[in-house]
Amino acid sequence: MKELTLSNNLIIAAKPDDFRLRRTQSRWMTVLVLSAVLGVLSGLGGFVLSTAPWFFSDIAKGFSEAGTMLTVAFFPLLVFVAHSLDKIREGEKALKLAECRRSGLKDENC
Repeated sequence: MKELTLSNNLIIAAKPDDFRLRRTQSRWMTVLVLSAVLGVLSGLGGFVLSTAPWFFSDIAKGFSEAGTMLTVAFFPLLVFVAHSLDKIREGEKALKLAECRRSGLKDENC
């Protein structure tokens, strides 16, 4: 068991699995935020670049293709956001189950 020392000299015993689960959960949270931000930016950027030829037909021929690519990139990022949310929820369930087991409850009661 690892020990976690707090600022007021309290020592709390914690299992290494909890640290691993929390670290994994925080990584998925980072992935969630990054993919959500990139997804929103690519979706909005794709929309703006795709509509540019409507207003500037002479100079914006390449913008339409770039806008289409950014719009297409939005959908895998959206799927990745959903996957990250699932992984975060799995981590929460695993942490709750570990806490119940430590407190002596059966898996069915958690």
